[in-house]
Amino acid sequence: LLIKPIMGNESICRMEGSKGVDLPLHIAARFGCSFEILEKLLRTYPEAATRTCREVEGVEDGCALDLFEKKRSMLEMDAATSSENKNTDQLEDFERRSNLLFVHYPMACPQTSLSKKLGMNGTTTSSTMSISNNNSSAVPLRSNLMIPYRKDMARIRRLVDLITREATRVASETAVNKKKKSTVSDTARLAWLWLTTCDIEEEIDEYAALVEKILTQLSSSAVKVLAHIEWNGLFVKDCAVSRCRQMILSRIRFVGRYEWSTLDFPLHKSDTCLVMRAKDFIASEEYHKMRKILEDSAAAASEGQDTSDVGIPLRSFFNFCKILGISESEAKHDLRKRGNYFPRGCSSSSSIHSGVAQKSLHSIQEANEEEDDAELDEFYVEGGVKVSASTFESFCNFHGFDSKGIRKVVIKFISNKHQFERERAIRDILNMKGPDRPVVPILEDYDLDRMIYSPKDALYAKDIQEKNECSYDLFRYKYALVLTGADR
Repeated sequence: LLIKPIMGNESICRMEGSKGVDLPLHIAARFGCSFEILEKLLRTYPEAATRTCREVEGVEDGCALDLFEKKRSMLEMDAATSSENKNTDQLEDFERRSNLLFVHYPMACPQTSLSKKLGMNGTTTSSTMSISNNNSSAVPLRSNLMIPYRKDMARIRRLVDLITREATRVASETAVNKKKKSTVSDTARLAWLWLTTCDIEEEIDEYAALVEKILTQLSSSAVKVLAHIEWNGLFVKDCAVSRCRQMILSRIRFVGRYEWSTLDFPLHKSDTCLVMRAKDFIASEEYHKMRKILEDSAAAASEGQDTSDVGIPLRSFFNFCKILGISESEAKHDLRKRGNYFPRGCSSSSSIHSGVAQKSLHSIQEANEEEDDAELDEFYVEGGVKVSASTFESFCNFHGFDSKGIRKVVIKFISNKHQFERERAIRDILNMKGPDRPVVPILEDYDLDRMIYSPKDALYAKDIQEKNECSYDLFRYKYALVLTGADR
C-alpha cells in the first residue's frame, strides 16, 4: 500500500529516508514485496540495487539483495520438510524475485554481520546435498553461503535455463508473427549481458563456458535474439568480451564464418545451382592481431629500438595462413615470390629491412622457386626472419582481404553431386599457384556425403536447414564451393 503509489516516481525512489539510507527498494526487499513491485522499482531507479541500506534502526546494513535473502532460510526449511506443493511454489517465486535483484547487481557479496565476522572465506554449504530423515538440522541452506552471490551455482543454473527458455520463446513468437515485437524479460536480458560482458580476468573462462552452453542449446534464430540484445547503444554481438563475441558471431554466421545480405539478389540461379555473394570472416580476428604486431613493432623501431624486430614473426604468420587453409609450405613459397626473405650470406641477426636484404628483393633467381621444402625450411630457420608490412599487405590484397580483414567470396551452392565433383576436379587441375593462375581458386568446399565424419560438413548440413533466410531453399543444395569474390 505504501510502495505502489510511488514506485513509478524516480525522485521519490531516490529518497534515502530521514535517517541513514533506506530507499523504497530496500523497504520492498525487506518486506518481501511482489515481483511486479520490485521490477517496477528497479525500472524506475535501477541503481538502487547497488546502494547499501545503512544506519537504519533495527536493520542490518546490506544491499536490497542482502535484505531480501534474509527470508530464504525459513522458505528453504519449509520446502525441504513439507510435501505440499504450496511451499515449493513459494520458494520458486522467492527465487524469481531474488534473481531479479541479483542481475541488477551481480557483483553483490553477502554483508550480514555473520559474514563480516567470518570473512568471505567462511565455510560454505552445497545446496545440492541430500536431505535425510527430514532432519531440519541437516538441511543445507544457500542462505548460509559466505561467498559472492555470483558463485552460487544453483542460481547460475537457474539463470542459464531462464536465458535459454526466453530466447526460444521470443524466436518462436517472432516466427509466428513477425510484426509482433517480442522481447526477453529484464532478468534474462541482464543475466545475459552480465555473462557476455563481464571482464573479471579470473572469471572470464567460467562465464564463457556458460555462454557456450547456452549457445549450443539454441537454434540459430534464438541465438540471433540474444545476439541483438542492446547494451549502451550496441548489440551484444558487437560489445561482448572477445571470446564470447566470437562464439556468438560464429553461431549466427553461415557455417560459422560467412555473412550475406538477405536483400542481395543471387549472381546466378538455375535448377541445380545458386551463386551468392558473401563475406568471409574466418580470419578477421587473426588479421587484426597481425596488424597490431606490425603497428607495435614499427612504433618500437621509431623509438630507436632494434629494427630487426620490425615485422610479423614467421610462426604468427603461418598460424594466420593455417586459418585460411594455406599450408606452411605454400606460405613459404608465397613469401619467396614476394621477396620477403633473408638472402644467403646474411647473418642471423640481420633484418629483412637491411640494405643487403632490400637489394635482394629484386634479385630472386628462378632456381629459388624450385627449391624443395627441406631447403626452404633451412632457409627460413635463419634467425630474425619476419614478414614485412609491405609483404603482408601484398599477401592480403592477393587473397582478397579488405582493410578490416574480411574477404569477399562467392558461395556456389550445387544440388548435383556429379556437377560438384567435376567442377572441383577441374579447378584443382587448373589452379596454378601464384598470380598467373588461370582460374578462380577454391577456398573451401562442403559435401553432405561427408557429414558423418567431417564437423564442417555437419555444420553445413545444419545451417542449410536453420539459416534458410534468403528464401532460396538452401536445403536443396547438398554441396557448395567457396570461391574468391571480386567487384563487378
